[in-house]
Amino acid sequence: LLVRAGNFAELDTERYDYLSILEIRNIFDNLRIDVFDQSFERRGNKQQIKLTNCEGKSEPVSLGEISRNLRYPDEFLTKITSTARMLDLRDFIGLGEVEFQNRMFAEIKRVIDSGTPHASSRMAMATQERAEEIPTGMLKINLEKAQTWKNEGMTAFRLRKESSQWKTYHSDQDNRIVMHLPAGAYYLKVGGILRKTFFLIAGTQLDLAVE
Repeated sequence: LLVRAGNFAELDTERYDYLSILEIRNIFDNLRIDVFDQSFERRGNKQQIKLTNCEGKSEPVSLGEISRNLRYPDEFLTKITSTARMLDLRDFIGLGEVEFQNRMFAEIKRVIDSGTPHASSRMAMATQERAEEIPTGMLKINLEKAQTWKNEGMTAFRLRKESSQWKTYHSDQDNRIVMHLPAGAYYLKVGGILRKTFFLIAGTQLDLAVE
């Protein structure tokens, strides 16, 4: 979430001046591409991630399926980086992947639909609390042949679930994407044109190719 939100955040130079904005952007871009972009593995490579901890030691890191495939729409990222208390990060600390996903999907819907920040007096959700379970499926989209503008292999597209609002996403660098989504009926737009309508069934995988 922080890596994705970094594309929409602004640097407060009065509070932080250790690195320049360009250096910070490079760090976030490297994390986004080297850690979360799955095109490297789809080309037959094996990903081995090591991050340096606060003691200067390298530690191996592995990402679970949900961590890799939970994608954040631009509209959500814009709102949480532009409005105070729109998202309470304390709600997401120390959680298992499934609970993290349930809470995050609920917050994405709340933030985009209502746009109302949390009250300053609000208490964070406890780790042992359980959010309402949201049935999900896996969507794989191939945009290699889509006739639209592509930024270094990354293609923008929009999804709308049933009666909800349109949400903007971006593919990995090979014009493909794998993503977890709440089950339901969806519309898919590429280049402003409606390309697909589909139904994602909970617990299943759906493969789509856009030409």
